Amino acid sequence: MSLSHLSPLAFAAGLAALAGGLYLLQRLRVRHARVEVVTTLFWKQVLEDTHARELTQRFRHWPAWLLLVALASALWSGVAGLEGRAETERRTLLLLDQSSLAAVGDRWDGWTRLLQDLHERCDPDETTVLACGSSARTLAAPGEASTVLRERLVDLEPELTSPTVEATLLGLLRTKHDLLPWEVVLVGEAPLDAGVVAALPEEVRLSRATLPTASALAEEGLLAVGAGHGAGWSEASVLVRARAVTVAPELQLDGRPWGTAGERDGDTWRFTGLPAEGGLLEVRLPGARPPHDRARLVLPLRTPVRLALDPALEPLFGAVLAAHPGLRQVSAAEAEVVLRSAGSTLGADLPALEVATAAAGGAAVELVEPGASGAGSADLAELLVATGLDRLAGSELATQVGRTLEATLQPGPVRTVRLWEELIAPEDEGLRASRAFPLLVGRALEWLRGAPALIPELRAGSSLAAAFAPEAHRAVAPSARLALPAAGSASSLAGDLVVSAFLPEDLAQGGAEVAALPAPDLDGEAAWGLGTWVLLLALALLLFEERLLRLGRMP
Repeated sequence: MSLSHLSPLAFAAGLAALAGGLYLLQRLRVRHARVEVVTTLFWKQVLEDTHARELTQRFRHWPAWLLLVALASALWSGVAGLEGRAETERRTLLLLDQSSLAAVGDRWDGWTRLLQDLHERCDPDETTVLACGSSARTLAAPGEASTVLRERLVDLEPELTSPTVEATLLGLLRTKHDLLPWEVVLVGEAPLDAGVVAALPEEVRLSRATLPTASALAEEGLLAVGAGHGAGWSEASVLVRARAVTVAPELQLDGRPWGTAGERDGDTWRFTGLPAEGGLLEVRLPGARPPHDRARLVLPLRTPVRLALDPALEPLFGAVLAAHPGLRQVSAAEAEVVLRSAGSTLGADLPALEVATAAAGGAAVELVEPGASGAGSADLAELLVATGLDRLAGSELATQVGRTLEATLQPGPVRTVRLWEELIAPEDEGLRASRAFPLLVGRALEWLRGAPALIPELRAGSSLAAAFAPEAHRAVAPSARLALPAAGSASSLAGDLVVSAFLPEDLAQGGAEVAALPAPDLDGEAAWGLGTWVLLLALALLLFEERLLRLGRMP
């Protein structure tokens, strides 16, 4: 039970006032006054005279007073807006899917109308409405009317983001500390992992409200665009994936059309020969509807690594350095990276690839990275891949050198890669005899220079290293991991690279088992008025009182 027009205190005060007033009225009764006359001449005057009124000295009519109080209470309950509930109090959460799934066809208009209908069926005092885009946004707080929700939906549009309904729901449940039942209704087609649904508390009931619309995968649009290295050092290649296409994608490089046609393989196009000069590439898909009709990507910027070589190492590295198109030998004053023997003063303050002897001690491969903890095996493995040192044939080289080969990661002022000379020196057995040697040298020198890593493709919601940040987050802690929640661009903090995030190909959670949710059942959840029953009760009491008066049972 609840009161919609008055507070419980005001309702109780009104009842007390009515009961007290009726008590006073019960004591104020019309009484016949006894008059003694000496002659019959005054009888006519006495009969026409108004009966005198007086207050009784004691309260004698409890049944009549209780009946009147019951009648007044029924009428007062109707004025106060007495309501009842069919079941226990329950909080309702309406989660609107604002991801790119809503941008397909007429889904958004249908979902927003469905959301308004659901909100009108719920108790507004116990209902919260959230839009789940790149971040959760409150559309209607408890106590706000449906007109407020309608006004806020006018300027709301779908966002280029993967579905975030599940993340929003889990975030809300982490702050749930009460035992009240929750009715959660997902408006849209955002997937929800079956394992997450099975792990929800018993007092949380999930359902889904949606409309029969075309599948997101049935409408023409871009899925992903990624850039990679080309056949030549100064060339880049671009992969474009699309769905339900009727014409080939069109490319524009720095605002000018790129006329070279791509090679098609199913739903994928490969464009080669683009200059790796950091240009802005825009991919357009004629015939597709926004926002899936275009995407932007910054091409890789590949400039030669300026290298200063220790003359003592010319016999070991001269041939591979001359054959590498991405290396240019310069003086120590112009160099970005040096290749020197351990203990040499050549480019002492520059990142270096050093060659040391096994007799000098230390591991066969030593990596020095500023800020390294020295205990992270995952970081070490990641750096070995970045430098190409993961391609070392450890077992064979260990047999040739006669010693155990180990790799270590240490903190230091500048980046350094230190290798044993015994791994490189033998012309017919060491690393120089391996086809991976040129790749190892090239990737190690690029890592030393700190060249931005190539990110061929970045899905919305996936993590970025701390070296990248969206425009609104320029200052990032060294250990932070960022994620672009929506499709868009993020620049490196150094400003030398921009990566673009696109939507996952299936617009859902890869590999997750999607839970099947029932349709919402909100009938009977909202409060129902007792006004009709109260009026019928008051009418019945009035008829009963009139009957008692006619029978003379009421004073």
